[in-house]
Amino acid sequence: MYTTTYVLRSSDEGRSWSKPADGNLTDTLLQKNISMMQWGEGQGLVLPNGDLLACGWFKQAGRRPGEADSTDSVACVASGNHGRSWSVRGRLPTPHPATNEVAMALTPNGSVYLSMRTNDKMPQRMQSWSTDNGHTFSAIDAGPLPAPTCNAGAINPTADHKQLLLAHIEPDSTCTANCQGRRNMVLRASEDGGGSFAAPVPLNGGLPAGYVTLTTTSDSSTIGALYENAGSANETCYARISYQNVTVLG
Repeated sequence: MYTTTYVLRSSDEGRSWSKPADGNLTDTLLQKNISMMQWGEGQGLVLPNGDLLACGWFKQAGRRPGEADSTDSVACVASGNHGRSWSVRGRLPTPHPATNEVAMALTPNGSVYLSMRTNDKMPQRMQSWSTDNGHTFSAIDAGPLPAPTCNAGAINPTADHKQLLLAHIEPDSTCTANCQGRRNMVLRASEDGGGSFAAPVPLNGGLPAGYVTLTTTSDSSTIGALYENAGSANETCYARISYQNVTVLG
């Protein structure tokens, strides 16, 4: 085991947290021959049946950090008791392109939608769906969204899951199959659970930008976006981390 997955709990909406506890999730992963889990932007889901679900990139036990392998994949862990204990629930079917850093959301029919980055230098975000609360997933599909190797943020802005919002880096027309440029962060909306997306809305004016995570706010007409970005074209996408409220796309 070369990473440890800590579990922290909050009973006051994140104002305070328990001390880290690693036993109930780290040991569970080791029992399934998983030596590392990377959780991407770190956002999970509360499923319609009340279970908690989180998905991330894993390595089989025995693989070294940075060592690619055909067994690398995406797996999901679930809890049916508010996070007190966890189990490994489902994995993406193999073989498939090497994927990691999962963004998650729910679809109008209650399915789980995954949007993933790939390290295979393919200029698209990969995606998959589960119709059984994360036990099984569809074959990975090269989705409709162009993107370099970078993470993304996904969220359902309303409780009915009718809309899915995805923030990601969308390369301009100069991007080729090996484009790695992190700039031009956009927000896109899907009304069909990730099958298609509306036109992009810029978040940072085309300047360099990197990782992003989304959250709901107390105002139902906005969501929050926290992301790496540059203040000018001469800075890197890691120059600062900014937060802004964004109007929910109609």
